[in-house]
Amino acid sequence: MVLSVEFYNDDYYKQMQHPVERPELIQQALTDLDEEIATMPKKQRASWERAKKTCAPELVDDGHKLMFLRCEVFNIKMAASRLVKYWDKRIELYGEKKAFLPLTLNKDGASRDDTLPLEMGVIGPGGTDKAGRCILVADPTKIKRRKYDRSTMVRAIWYVVHAMLLDAATATANDDKDGSKEAAVAVQQKGIVLLTIGVGAKFWQFDSRQEKENIDSLREFLPLRMAAIHFCHPPGFFHLVLPIIKMLAGPILGKVIYLQSGSFDDVLRVLEEDCGIPKEYIPVALGGGFSFDQIKWLEERQNAGL
Repeated sequence: MVLSVEFYNDDYYKQMQHPVERPELIQQALTDLDEEIATMPKKQRASWERAKKTCAPELVDDGHKLMFLRCEVFNIKMAASRLVKYWDKRIELYGEKKAFLPLTLNKDGASRDDTLPLEMGVIGPGGTDKAGRCILVADPTKIKRRKYDRSTMVRAIWYVVHAMLLDAATATANDDKDGSKEAAVAVQQKGIVLLTIGVGAKFWQFDSRQEKENIDSLREFLPLRMAAIHFCHPPGFFHLVLPIIKMLAGPILGKVIYLQSGSFDDVLRVLEEDCGIPKEYIPVALGGGFSFDQIKWLEERQNAGL
């Protein structure tokens, strides 16, 4: 299937534009995706085949496959490759007992034991930008390495990203299920913006092995378009670690890394005016108005079976 593509020229990131998702396009793409996976060696697609047999149907349905197609702007080969690698990584990350469960916080969910980095505020949801992208907020100053292991941190990222992709879960989401579904499609198409708070970060809080595992998930496995990674007010030592981060990110993800330095007013203006992030969704630590009870958000999602 050959698609002509254009680029969004109305915002900061100039992303490749999605084709109009007409029913016939979606059906053909899903058929082509299945056929592409079927041509792969059995060993390469073994985890995906296991998932289809083991998971609840809604975890491996057309909606699941569509996330990978949207992530790769309907490039069939790239979507197929990402999907099978995703299931390889999911089994590695969660283990045989949890990998095929839904990524939820309730007692029957795979994420039930991975909330500590979220409760501590190391990673969590923000609001949305003007284009409909969800904002993921990372605060390295909350990192306490001995409290949790690296895999727990990665699984926490997987939980928040899946929440955003599946129901557009943000700190400001409402209970309108139809609206959530529409918003989730927009997130799958346009992706997520990561805001990293550098104010007060210490060198000992940088862990290259953790960064590699985090970035690998964003770059290779999750069905996610990373629209931008903003390092806001990077600390003085950041010039030492930026080359490592860019090397781990690779040429494609490396292109969406932005350093936002200067006065608080300067950074606030860039994020608000150039990047389309409303001031009320910019964290207080960066001079915005966003403050969030993340523990309450987790409790609400757990009680809702999410």
